[in-house]
Amino acid sequence: IFYIRATKVQDETSPEFSFVISQNIFAPNDLTVYIIPSEPLATIQADFNETPADLTEIPSPPYVYYGKKYLTGSGSLQVSVSGTDASGNSGSGSTTIQYQLMKISENNKLVDEDAGVKLIVPAGVLSNSIKMVLSSCDMDLTIPSGMIPTGKPIYIGPEALKFKTKALLTISDVSKSTNLGLYKYSGGKWEYITRLSENMQISETGIYQLFKKSKVSEDEAILPSRFSLLNCYPNPFNSLTMIRYDICREGHISLIIYDILGKEIRELVAERQQPGFYNIAWNGKNNFGASVASGIYFIHIKVSNGKNVLFKNIKKVTLIK
Repeated sequence: IFYIRATKVQDETSPEFSFVISQNIFAPNDLTVYIIPSEPLATIQADFNETPADLTEIPSPPYVYYGKKYLTGSGSLQVSVSGTDASGNSGSGSTTIQYQLMKISENNKLVDEDAGVKLIVPAGVLSNSIKMVLSSCDMDLTIPSGMIPTGKPIYIGPEALKFKTKALLTISDVSKSTNLGLYKYSGGKWEYITRLSENMQISETGIYQLFKKSKVSEDEAILPSRFSLLNCYPNPFNSLTMIRYDICREGHISLIIYDILGKEIRELVAERQQPGFYNIAWNGKNNFGASVASGIYFIHIKVSNGKNVLFKNIKKVTLIK
């Protein structure tokens, strides 16, 4: 006689939420907020400034949602999200996004008081007046090995905005440790900018983070420990999507976009690259500069060293017009 004893394990873990904020430099009034739960959800709802927001679930990766907001004037956008998992556990998350029209001839200041973050853009720093946003929140970002994050990542938008001269970033409410440094996620890599100080100079917008070194020396590069092709964002997209990949060994990189019939659409990378974190944009155009039709496309990466294939992977992306 055999006896089988089954034990029911009750899921009591509440879902948590992280965010990805996207502001397009060519349409700075259009803001997209991606909401990433820590587990699949049965229900989800979000409010923008206490008004229910329309959320759309992207097809890949699953259980990632986004909402859009058209920014007018200057002010703050309070994003609140809540959801329940299949076991009925409830969780919530929130972030505040500050936004302001920064004028070319004025001394501008954008402040997130709750996060203790301040961005100062003096007169003459900008080439044109433009709407900018600032937010410090939980983000779905990879932490480099040997580095300990201090505080939350800081998003300064719109993406890819370069300053004529330096802007100033102040982060308070952190210990003034000499071992803290400001890093920027740039070109797929965490790039060291400067040591923590009262007014840290930055030359462009993007995602910034304070890191404290643990076991690596200050001169040691922050490198990925494995090859990977990450999910691009936004996905689906209608004008531009960012493709992220990590290279742990030097090799020849081939990154190509194919359609569902296997036809090559766009060759984005065909060169040898050093180990690092990489980020490249695809604007929905083919090798001849023509816009392609809406539909599903496949991102194919191959890393090789001579005849040896070190890594290959495929991700799906959807273009919607």
